[in-house]
Amino acid sequence: MAYAIIVAICWTERFLTYKLDTIVYEPYGHSIGTIILRTLYYGIATALRLLYMLVAMYFNTGLFLVLVIALTTGQLVIEYKKSLSFTKRSWRTNDKINPPA
Repeated sequence: MAYAIIVAICWTERFLTYKLDTIVYEPYGHSIGTIILRTLYYGIATALRLLYMLVAMYFNTGLFLVLVIALTTGQLVIEYKKSLSFTKRSWRTNDKINPPA
């Protein structure tokens, strides 16, 4: 049960960090909703980071390995998702050079 909770904490933190990277401000305007949303995501992500820091400080090898594996797999999914969006964006800007397969 503890392992599943650690995986959920790590993956949720990675997802919130990804969302923080993708939410952008509109040009020439400050949307209070965007500001509040980004601040809320940051607060939750920080709390989750502190939680998994406490798990690492517990000095349980099994929990530590699950923590590292969960963070690594979460980052793998995010990097894969980022690579897909970059590839789609480059196809749109260079349709004649890099047509989609």
